[in-house]
Amino acid sequence: MKWAVFDSETTVRNVGEAAIGSFAADPASTLNEMVSYGEWLDDEYEEGYGGGTPRFLVRAAEGEDHMVVMHNGPFDLRYMAKTWPELYQRALPHLFLWDTQHAEYLLSGCSEMYPSLNECCEARGLPLKDDKIAAYWDAGIQTEMIPKDELLSYQRGDVMDTLAVFRDQYNTISQDPK
Repeated sequence: MKWAVFDSETTVRNVGEAAIGSFAADPASTLNEMVSYGEWLDDEYEEGYGGGTPRFLVRAAEGEDHMVVMHNGPFDLRYMAKTWPELYQRALPHLFLWDTQHAEYLLSGCSEMYPSLNECCEARGLPLKDDKIAAYWDAGIQTEMIPKDELLSYQRGDVMDTLAVFRDQYNTISQDPK
């Protein structure tokens, strides 16, 4: 089985009277869409901005099994299903999920319920990505208006941090308990 790491950046327009729930980036909102994605597959990083299709998703749709590593996987899975619905449906029987957020919850003895990716990195002594993109969102700037090179650099940091957390979690879980 192949494995891939995936992350997406999305719009955050689900606000006001037309909002679905209180989550601004909710994929159920017709106002929100995926702006970019990043994937680590076959020891290579690839990104898509304003289009494209992740390689692992195409391969899974062709019948190749892939374990997809994500942080807060249900969020990205819902955007995958929304962005590439037919491809996602064909790929679904061949997709297996490792959610680093859920794994962290289990590894913490169920004491850390929704740990952020930064919290998972800190717990393992891993370096943190530059989080200057949060300042754009805090200032009300929409994701697609953030300078592309900065957004993609931030996203690459998310993918690489997720990869590092996954490797550490996998090593922890794989250790012989004797």
